[in-house]
Amino acid sequence: MIEIIIIAIVGFIITSLFEKQFATLIRFTRKCLGKEFIKDFLSDENGIDIIDVGTINGEYYGKQYHPVLLCHKALDLFENIEQNKDQFIKIANWLQTNIRQENNYFLLYNFPYPNYKMVSPWFSGMAQGRALEVLTHAFEITGDEQYLVGAKNIIKSLYISIDEGGTTIKTDNDGWWFEEYPSKNMATPRVLNGMMYTIMGLITFYRSTKDREAEFLLNQGLLALKKNLSHYDRNGDSYYNILGRITGGDYHSLHVKQLKIIYDYNKSKIILSYYDKWNKFQNQIYPLRLFKKPDKMNLAVFIGGMSSAIVLFLIVNMFLN
Repeated sequence: MIEIIIIAIVGFIITSLFEKQFATLIRFTRKCLGKEFIKDFLSDENGIDIIDVGTINGEYYGKQYHPVLLCHKALDLFENIEQNKDQFIKIANWLQTNIRQENNYFLLYNFPYPNYKMVSPWFSGMAQGRALEVLTHAFEITGDEQYLVGAKNIIKSLYISIDEGGTTIKTDNDGWWFEEYPSKNMATPRVLNGMMYTIMGLITFYRSTKDREAEFLLNQGLLALKKNLSHYDRNGDSYYNILGRITGGDYHSLHVKQLKIIYDYNKSKIILSYYDKWNKFQNQIYPLRLFKKPDKMNLAVFIGGMSSAIVLFLIVNMFLN
């Protein structure tokens, strides 16, 4: 009995100390086993990232551009822009080229996404918001107004409602929601991180330009966010979408970071209250979070920690005997 107690205590200690490392290892293992949607990261002839999505629903789609992942990379590069300017501008140029009037200025995904019943080609409010941020920064560092034109075209796209073929859910009194997955084949999921990414893009563009149309969209988005945050609260944890999907991986910590950025702009007491509550949850000791949120990732991390404790116990026991 004493051995089990020792293993349990050591297992909890190991898991608490190396939680992030275990999570990284689990994600890597999933990718190696082909469990991830994206099969591989590659580059085209211009050095722009493409992904191999393989076969989806029996049809091969292979190498594809992924607008959000490209924007994520560009904004990571922007953190050290002096060393990464050339690659950052390459991505900004790709975005600029692919924001086309015939697509209502939406960046297209030319492969389906079955998780949310998205049929190719489709588009995303989140992609528009992230691209808005990239193009705003491209304008700021180069002074080239072509990027400003592209950014203003994105603003136009965010005025288009889902009913009209866009990504925006409009209400009279509760603001406008910018949808990451505007599927007409299922209930609108209202993904929280996607909405907040769009708001962040609007904040960046409005701060730089003081554009009135962007200000209107930003105010509508902030109103919708504040009106709906209570639906995403899970006793300190957060939901991924309005359908009640629990946040997995790093999405809860992402929500906390996004709320902080938005609060720094808006100073809303509502946003601050959820930031404080959700931040407190993520800073709890691991065993307590595991008890409150026994999702697949937390359980996998726990199993990894306990397995390590058992191996360590057997090794020590072998040397002692």
